[in-house]
Amino acid sequence: MTNPVITVTLNPAVDDMLFLEQLEPRTKNIVRQRTSFVGGKGFNMARALAAQGVPVTALGFVGANEQDTFGASLKADGAHPVLVPISYTRHNLKIVETKTGHETELNERGASVTGDQWVSFQKEYAAALLALATTCGASSGTAARWVALTGSVPPGLKPAVYADLIRAARSNAVCSLLDASGEPLRLGLEGIPDAVHVNCHELAELAGVPVDSPAAAARAVQSWLDRGTQSVLVSLGAQGALLVSREGSWQARPPELQAVNAVGAGDTLCAGYLAACLQARPPAEALRWAVALASASVLTPEPARFDSAKARDLCAHTTVEPCRSNFY
Repeated sequence: MTNPVITVTLNPAVDDMLFLEQLEPRTKNIVRQRTSFVGGKGFNMARALAAQGVPVTALGFVGANEQDTFGASLKADGAHPVLVPISYTRHNLKIVETKTGHETELNERGASVTGDQWVSFQKEYAAALLALATTCGASSGTAARWVALTGSVPPGLKPAVYADLIRAARSNAVCSLLDASGEPLRLGLEGIPDAVHVNCHELAELAGVPVDSPAAAARAVQSWLDRGTQSVLVSLGAQGALLVSREGSWQARPPELQAVNAVGAGDTLCAGYLAACLQARPPAEALRWAVALASASVLTPEPARFDSAKARDLCAHTTVEPCRSNFY
């Protein structure tokens, strides 16, 4: 059977991660550990989906010299890679402070995508959507088929590209989740995605007002729901996440944890939410599982990886309540 989820990564990266106790700017710091991972939000999401047993196609651009590395990594994690070659893959430097779990990110812009490369990507995207629409869960309804559109937009592509990809998904009766920020998010919303993920800082920047309570978050996304979006996930860091939907609004809070590495936690949150949606869990329970999975992922040094038993345990101890007036 065709994989029920496609993740799209337009601007992938090799994530070079440095772990140190605490970053002291403008002086010498001692690195305790260094490692590198295949990165990009959609690839992280694919990894986390596959780890839950969800068949997933990981579609994206990758530098010609890194095709084998990315392909082997994604296959080892259980995803099906469909990689369109570009000139190179950017390297991002992520500094993780083990004392606090705080991160500092230095991200490259990425390679410029040419017209021919974009045509190649569109052909692969169209083929993946068609396969999803015609062979995956046709008797189960649109909610059995998802595409996740994630991350920054590389040079060479217009910032509104996600809106076009969302419309293409809808024309094939495939649900879409948008996980972006800045202009790609603002313009992508014009395509009316079925689900959106943002963090509270991104939402405040987009709305132009402080987002310091569930009521403020609900007001900030109300126009998205009015236009047709069904649900919005708002990450709150250590405080969990908020789900605002047409069926109601809830906040999920995990137990207090000592984070090891929060890189990729938002991607894991989305993967948990999509997996729960595919299982037709009620919205509040989908949020509970998504937050538990993201919480389990911050306990590991590698992005978007988690111990399944720990995730189940955290799920049992994650509280979900209808939204109150304050986050904290």
